Amino acid sequence: MRKVTIKKSVWLPTLITLYFIGMAWYFGREMIATGQRTRFFVIAGIEIIIIIALTIFLRKREKIK
Repeated sequence: MRKVTIKKSVWLPTLITLYFIGMAWYFGREMIATGQRTRFFVIAGIEIIIIIALTIFLRKREKIK
């Protein structure tokens, strides 16, 4: 029987994305309601860029190994 392993380049960005969605849902509604839309979208954009960069970095690191 073959052991199934999930690569770190998959599970770590997925976990961080789920955390981001939860925090955006919890805090984002309040920020948008109080008129801080720009702040919310800037924070969300930066978070998405960080998740994408992490995914790319981890995939390149796995290719080297």
